[in-house]
Amino acid sequence: MRQRSDREKLMVRYLLGEMTDEEQARVEEQFFLDPDYLEELQALEEELVRDYLQGRLSDRERKGIEVVYLDSPHLSKRVEFSISLMSHLSRLRTERREERVSWRQSLLASVRLQRPAVRISLATACIIMFVAAPALLVQTLRLSNSLEQEQSQRAALKQNEQELQRQLDEQRLRADQLREQIDRLERQRGLLEDELVRLKRAQSIIVSLALSKGSVRGAGAPPKLILQPDAKLVRLELGVESKVEYASYAVRLKMVGGDYIRVQISPRTKRATSGKIVILSLPADIFATGDYLLTLVGVSASGVEEDVEDYSFSVEKR
Repeated sequence: MRQRSDREKLMVRYLLGEMTDEEQARVEEQFFLDPDYLEELQALEEELVRDYLQGRLSDRERKGIEVVYLDSPHLSKRVEFSISLMSHLSRLRTERREERVSWRQSLLASVRLQRPAVRISLATACIIMFVAAPALLVQTLRLSNSLEQEQSQRAALKQNEQELQRQLDEQRLRADQLREQIDRLERQRGLLEDELVRLKRAQSIIVSLALSKGSVRGAGAPPKLILQPDAKLVRLELGVESKVEYASYAVRLKMVGGDYIRVQISPRTKRATSGKIVILSLPADIFATGDYLLTLVGVSASGVEEDVEDYSFSVEKR
């Protein structure tokens, strides 16, 4: 094994994987700065392989070759190819020395004897293949690593794209749900607004007034019923303290100083804490501005009428 220069020793350390990441990066930087550097490195790599096959390496270099090259499936095949090639060439030399050869070997031997150029071409081809194979192998490994990195990056990008698409679909779904909720709330608001308008209109059409037994003339200012121009119905709630049960009720209504108005009704009743409440509805157009006296009349099952309570109130039409 020849003596190597410091430059070649540095390259050997790189090929055997004995460098730190920083040192390795500096060497690889030389590939781009000095094209001859890469060719020299490839030639030194071939020399290492040949020296290994011929047993001319130191123990450290031999172990490095076995770790870096033989442990790698691709590089191991390359070394095996070199061993096979050398064995094949050795076997051919041995077969040439044999006295008995086949007719085909004789023919090839004859051709080699008659055409030296063929032997030279074959040898040249073997040498070229032996020298070029490591460079091609290194380049193939680099391309393979680059391809694996690119495939890994593409897989990561595809995964990110799928995740972003999933998030986008979720956002769209939430947006659609929010739009549906907004539309539903808008419809509900419209219904509530319509109901509010209807209730306001009903309040202006129906006017209510609660009267109790104490609502009699001379007991202070009587309750006042205010009727707007659009009022259609007057609802009166009469508090009744009498415990007597009647089959039905009627009322007598008159303006103070006027005649009674007989109103035959069957008012609705409901229970109250202090007795019951008789609820009756009267047309708003029978009222005019002034004071009124209302008498609740109880009617028994046999048709007998009896005055139950008197109530007084005033009306103001606007």
